[in-house]
Amino acid sequence: MPARRAMETRRDRRRRALRWILGYAALCVALGLLTGVLWARITPLATYQVASDASATMPERQLVEIVAGDAYFVMIGFVVGLGLGVIAWRWLGRLGWSSVLITVVGVSLTALMCFVVGGILGPHDFEGRLASARPGDRVPIDLTLRTPMAFLAWAFGGVIPLLLASSLVRDPEEPRPLLPRRAARSGR
Repeated sequence: MPARRAMETRRDRRRRALRWILGYAALCVALGLLTGVLWARITPLATYQVASDASATMPERQLVEIVAGDAYFVMIGFVVGLGLGVIAWRWLGRLGWSSVLITVVGVSLTALMCFVVGGILGPHDFEGRLASARPGDRVPIDLTLRTPMAFLAWAFGGVIPLLLASSLVRDPEEPRPLLPRRAARSGR
């Protein structure tokens, strides 16, 4: 009978861990949707000014905003990654090294959702919009990433809390040092 109880408790632990993992995945998807909306709404995009001869130019000041989509994606991702990393430590820290893998996958899923939702909500089909623009119109560039390296900021932000917590928090499997009896009585 004791072996059966031990097996049942292992199953219960696995089910509980699976529920926490699925909850974390649902949180990641929801945050991905929300951050995609945020990314599409707050990112300033460079615009082309259409001239009377149907040419399009961009002022020098706007050239910096070409990479704004990447910069805002990285900033949002790093902050959200830090938050998801803290949550992962609180919810999944007892799973050991697999919590790091789950966190990286979850945060990467969040980044992907943000990219997809932001791309849908933000301006897209630049060529079509530019072709239909009239003289004097300002046509913003597409909201997209110019470098895939922006996704790494999300994962990096997610792993930082796990690394800090695992190195600063006492390991529950490590035995506690015993205090000498004299030091315990004297309050040292």
